[in-house]
Amino acid sequence: MPTVPTAPQTDAEKQIERALHLERERADLQSRISKNREYLRLMDANDALTDEQGDWLDKFYPLKEKGERRSDDDIKATREAKKAAREHTDKATEAANVA
Repeated sequence: MPTVPTAPQTDAEKQIERALHLERERADLQSRISKNREYLRLMDANDALTDEQGDWLDKFYPLKEKGERRSDDDIKATREAKKAAREHTDKATEAANVA
């Protein structure tokens, strides 16, 4: 394995440095997502979410046992919910950039 460069010199070294940085960002983001999911589940367990919010949570972050396979319809619903969230965020970003 190549050593981690301290000051990128070549294009290859720059890309290695970028890969390491992106991996760290990915791990941090996954950790934040996991913590947010856990917090939402705690809120749901303590009746802090409305029925509508609880239904959204069940689609967006479905509960399942390890190794359990969800139905194709459940998988499709989760994908659609996450796609809608991305589109909502994209529109909000566009609106903020216009203002």
